[in-house]
Amino acid sequence: RQGMYAVLDYAEAQARAVVREMPDGRYSFQDYMEGHVANLGAIRIALTLDVRGDELYLDFSDTDPQVPAAINMPTQAKAGHWMIVPALVKYFKTVNPFITYNSGMVRPVKLGIPEGSLLNPEPTAAVGTRAATMFRVFDVVCGCLAQALPQRIPAAGSGQGSIVVVSTVDLASGEKRISVVQPLCGGCGGRPHKDGLDGVDFS
Repeated sequence: RQGMYAVLDYAEAQARAVVREMPDGRYSFQDYMEGHVANLGAIRIALTLDVRGDELYLDFSDTDPQVPAAINMPTQAKAGHWMIVPALVKYFKTVNPFITYNSGMVRPVKLGIPEGSLLNPEPTAAVGTRAATMFRVFDVVCGCLAQALPQRIPAAGSGQGSIVVVSTVDLASGEKRISVVQPLCGGCGGRPHKDGLDGVDFS
């Protein structure tokens, strides 16, 4: 067990070294989920990112409340939650390709997400298409990082569509029909010194 903790501690130290290279400050960004299909209008995801020495504090307090649609994202406001941190983990890996890839990487990441919000809903909330929200959170985190590190962070890409499964009865035949709709993604956002890539949003 001591060896396991040492590996986690090592990954944490590597991540903290990357964070220390970021300029201290407070950076804010917001984006929206489309809730029009459920008559909800635009649903805001708002982040204020505080960089403090070797720690990052992600405050989602201004994000909209949970909604009566399946795009709520259950995080329980857990520090370093895996649906919140992908943009940071990828940034750490980009800066240090040899960083040890385990949960120690996200120990420097603290979260503030109010209960009952889109990103920390009540236990009974619908969450079936939370992956679409996760990709929008990725873009919001990158929006803050781009302010802190304008020469390193690409623009937002095309985003991600959720896979939709529809099961219904064919009215003509009476047979059950299942359709799977898997939306195609577009390209990625432009990079500080290059265009984006066509056909795939590499995030």
